[in-house]
Amino acid sequence: MSPEKQKNGNKSTKNKHIFVYANNACEKRKLDAQRIIDYMKANGYDLTYNPKDADVIMLSSCGTTDWYTQQFFDLMERYKKYDAELIAMGCVPKTDPIDFNKRFKGRYFVTDNLDEIDALFPEHTVKLKDIPDSNHPFVSYDADDKQRIKRWLIQNKITKKIYVKFYSAMLSHILGDQHILMGNKANLPIDHLFFVRTSIGCNMKCAYCAIKLATGPLKSKPFDTCISEFKKGLDQGYKQFLLPAGDTGAYGTDIGRTFPELLRKFTSFEGDYSIGIYAYNPIWFVKQIDDIQDSLKTGKVKSIVVPFQAGNHRILKQMNRYSNPDKIKAAILKAKKAYPEIAILSQCIVGFPSETWEEFEDTLKFIVDSKIDIGVILGMCVKVGTEAVDIEPKVPQEEIEKRVKYASKYLKKAGYKTSLTGTILMFGGKKHN
Repeated sequence: MSPEKQKNGNKSTKNKHIFVYANNACEKRKLDAQRIIDYMKANGYDLTYNPKDADVIMLSSCGTTDWYTQQFFDLMERYKKYDAELIAMGCVPKTDPIDFNKRFKGRYFVTDNLDEIDALFPEHTVKLKDIPDSNHPFVSYDADDKQRIKRWLIQNKITKKIYVKFYSAMLSHILGDQHILMGNKANLPIDHLFFVRTSIGCNMKCAYCAIKLATGPLKSKPFDTCISEFKKGLDQGYKQFLLPAGDTGAYGTDIGRTFPELLRKFTSFEGDYSIGIYAYNPIWFVKQIDDIQDSLKTGKVKSIVVPFQAGNHRILKQMNRYSNPDKIKAAILKAKKAYPEIAILSQCIVGFPSETWEEFEDTLKFIVDSKIDIGVILGMCVKVGTEAVDIEPKVPQEEIEKRVKYASKYLKKAGYKTSLTGTILMFGGKKHN
């Protein structure tokens, strides 16, 4: 125990401190992080934003691509230096098990079984099952790093308002007002948003996806619980709601309910509020578009993420995705007809194994022809444990980088604004007629 901790008398659970870092993860993992914080607080821990003061440091992880995995390992080395137990959480233990077990020797728990945390802290009297899902993703700040300036800014109400307004305006200028549904890229405080997670896990078998290894199969939240959470947000005065899930449209298939049924209930309440949906996989979006028309016509659903992933039939088949681009486009245009102001957001992959240049261009044409409003293009990362490993030929990394740069030029010419970081391209800001 460090001299500082001895001086502070941190000898019992009641005055121990936990530091959590989850900025390197998606919003769903940030919701998990907030729930874990609530759990630790219920068992006597205090939250600290300075790892120097922590008795326990919890580091979340994302294994979507090798870049995100490496970011976790880099952060792991940083937080090893502190006089605290480092506990890993999130997806990397299952998306990258070989590297994880080689490089991390501490305790951990994983995304598809958060309840494992109870075994790590058997002395805790409050169990994780007693802690409800969070409606607010945790935004991390490290006061012992360059982020201490950001932390100082948001501690003051006036500077926080200016700081958040500035970055929100900048991102809105580039991408559009609904950009937040693609993730809190700037890790801003988003106190004005209320999250209702409708399910966890996913039953899809996408050939490129390693996250399914970590999240497990679909588990829908009880229908009445979803409604209760939504009403709680309304009662607390929230005006903007986000519905994050790995496979939103599949909601209820395991409990005898449907997502259109849930959405009808969400849009039936009186009041001035808006809803954003993430992520409505095309297999469900196409199937359910007619059933959600009345909900869309209320004007309360302001944005939907439809991750089409590719605009070419053959590549979609290779990906094990819904493979009819024409029907996906028709469903998107039907949604825009039902509510012309709706923002359709999306995600697609460039350089999937065996993809030709012409098939890559089909994806760019799909974005423009479908009038996608905001989106992200990801350079393909072949993860061990996915079917993509066995699909040949692989597209060389330099070719993937070339295509992403070309996509930026192509979309700019089509009227979009773009932001390019490595092989990640964000686009938006186009005015559609």
